[in-house]
Amino acid sequence: MTKTKKTEEETDNSELTPYEAMDLVDENQIVNEIEGKILDEALVYSFLDKTTGKEITGLSWKGTKAVWWEFNKKKFTQMTVTDKVIVTQGDGFIDVAVYAYDELRKIGAWGMARGYTKQSTRSGQIDDRFASAKAMSKAQRNALNQLFPMELVAKMLKLFIKQGKMQKLTPQFVSQTRQQVTTVSTNRNYPTQKELMTKFKMDLAQVPPKCPNCGATMLLMQRKDGSGIFWSCSNWRTKGCKGYNVDDVEIDGAITMGKKTQLAQKKDIPF
Repeated sequence: MTKTKKTEEETDNSELTPYEAMDLVDENQIVNEIEGKILDEALVYSFLDKTTGKEITGLSWKGTKAVWWEFNKKKFTQMTVTDKVIVTQGDGFIDVAVYAYDELRKIGAWGMARGYTKQSTRSGQIDDRFASAKAMSKAQRNALNQLFPMELVAKMLKLFIKQGKMQKLTPQFVSQTRQQVTTVSTNRNYPTQKELMTKFKMDLAQVPPKCPNCGATMLLMQRKDGSGIFWSCSNWRTKGCKGYNVDDVEIDGAITMGKKTQLAQKKDIPF
């Protein structure tokens, strides 16, 4: 029997660690969220660790948020992602650190994540327009996961699995997801955040604000008529979150509403 030769992509996927595979699929969830796509995505990931032969499970980005909201709702915790944010720009990457705090238990934790500003494609290295947003969301995820009461998380994992909200991360699924992330993140139909900031003469040190309604990291979006930009929440479709003029946000990301405010209406959102 002739063995088929594995493609380079399949080989790369088979060598991913469980954390790397989960991280990649989380990126896909984050990008879908940014683009306002309403999808029934997994809350739990399952991955076979070939080195130990054990199946590893963990919360996805959506699962992390679901647990966060459920724990706060039931008064098990009172967790928030604070306004303590550290953003470091490097050569080809952006590092983001955020601080989450549980007011009920009086404990906090830093979460850190790195976003790479380039994606590898068959055409070479291409700018990743979602690099900073993905790093910010993953930093929030990492901070919150450190604060979760683990015995309660174990119960939530079992519940999500029972509800059929688990995705097995097979090499084929991870390969397909990698392609989706690369295609969407490098789609040149949309300008990058840096390009928008440069075009409209914003300070490149600007920290993205967090949505006051749901806590998601907001993104700069250009109005349909090209007349300007505003801060938009990725959850505007599902949670009715509002947008803010750039003048309403300080350089550190704080929404001060210091100047005349005009909320961005849904008709302005270019989806």
